[in-house]
Amino acid sequence: MLEERGFRPVVSEFDALAADHERVFVGGLSMGGGLALRIAEELGDAVAGVMVVNPSVCRPERPDVPILLALDKVKL
Repeated sequence: MLEERGFRPVVSEFDALAADHERVFVGGLSMGGGLALRIAEELGDAVAGVMVVNPSVCRPERPDVPILLALDKVKL
């Protein structure tokens, strides 16, 4: 899904890091935090952990579900 939305460079960088490292964490500030959460949501167990500061989050398709509840694919 990330690749379909034009985030191929982000996925490529994650894949490159994952190829060279046992665990990869993602993080970001504001809009980057929202992207980090989206990466964790899409890639699931491939992401070792998430660190965000003031993430910009929105789930327009499901405004009734907070984004953090949607991250059940990631081991917290």
